[in-house]
Amino acid sequence: MADFLAAAQFLVRKWWIVLGVTVLVVGAAAISVSFQNPVYEASTSVVIGLNEQIEGVRDTINSLRTLQRRDTIATYSKLPSSDVVRALAHKALGISENIDAAYTVSTHVLPDTDIFRITVAGPDPQITASLAKALVVQTRILGEELYRLYAIKTLDSAEVPSHPVRPRVERTLVTAGIAGLLLGIGLSFLIGEIGRVRSQGEDDFNSNAST
Repeated sequence: MADFLAAAQFLVRKWWIVLGVTVLVVGAAAISVSFQNPVYEASTSVVIGLNEQIEGVRDTINSLRTLQRRDTIATYSKLPSSDVVRALAHKALGISENIDAAYTVSTHVLPDTDIFRITVAGPDPQITASLAKALVVQTRILGEELYRLYAIKTLDSAEVPSHPVRPRVERTLVTAGIAGLLLGIGLSFLIGEIGRVRSQGEDDFNSNAST
């Protein structure tokens, strides 16, 4: 308990070091965040099922068997991020190649389902959501050309994101504040230890000199 009180009293005397280091770290983090472009994400979920226009029991049974092998869902999930589908979606939206380079497309198949999620990330929230929707449309068109037995339906349509996913300003500043506080405390004890060792060395030197 006595050691804890002594350490607390020491930090109170060195408060300016702790505060200064914390302010410097938080300030550096704030400057770094201010130079980062915001990134927005929009996602949409689609499900693969049998085409309603299928006729015949044999086609129905064969398509169900193929769907169970996961080959179809694997292929469909690759379409949205393909160059062909992206080019068609960009053309439909009137997006140029320069703008296209700022957006990324990823897909994720939900385990043990025929559902996959399309996620678009980019600097403009409106374009991000519009691109996600356009990718679904173009994936549906191309998918039906490749697999006439199947069709995809939208489960969750992409919405315009209201907040960026990166950078996360609040989390970054809080993390920087904690790191700065710990760094300031460590630096205070280090400076105190250096001062103690130096003082001890001078005392030993003066003691030897007097003898």
